[in-house]
Amino acid sequence: MEFLLAIILLLATAKALGEVLERTGYPAMIGEIAAGIVLGPSLLGIVAMDGTMEIFADIGLIALLFISGVELNIAQFIQARTVAASTALAGVVVPFSFGFCIGALLGFSALESFFCAITLSITSIGISVRSLIDLKRLTTPVGTTIVSAAVLDDIIGIVLLAVLSSLALQAEAAAETFVATLAAA
Repeated sequence: MEFLLAIILLLATAKALGEVLERTGYPAMIGEIAAGIVLGPSLLGIVAMDGTMEIFADIGLIALLFISGVELNIAQFIQARTVAASTALAGVVVPFSFGFCIGALLGFSALESFFCAITLSITSIGISVRSLIDLKRLTTPVGTTIVSAAVLDDIIGIVLLAVLSSLALQAEAAAETFVATLAAA
């Protein structure tokens, strides 16, 4: 019963704050995130991230990503492929380079620096799609380019993360090989 009350409070607060921000011209998502910050462990501690709440969070994330896929128009995606690919490449290379350099400057190993770099290079397509839906811009040329670039960006990031994770099992020497492979490519 206590968990059900926490969910009801969280949803009601998120909806209310979302509506307030939407009426003032801001995306509702900002209010929804603010509700999580206020009610969560960071401030009031009314809602805790226990196992059950994590399951609900995962379901919400899966639903958001599913909606992203449903809203994606493949024909527009293909049409925007050139601009989207160059945008995605820049969206991976710039944060990747920044993350690797910061990791190296902080004294992390090459492998740890790569993990930092990849983490920064992966976008949040769900948030992009939700924002574009709220702003009624998803099906515009700019919206299509943003979503297409985010999809490609995430695919590149996930592939890099998968490769790096397998290399991490082989220790630090494998990271040096990965650097040489990337440099050769």
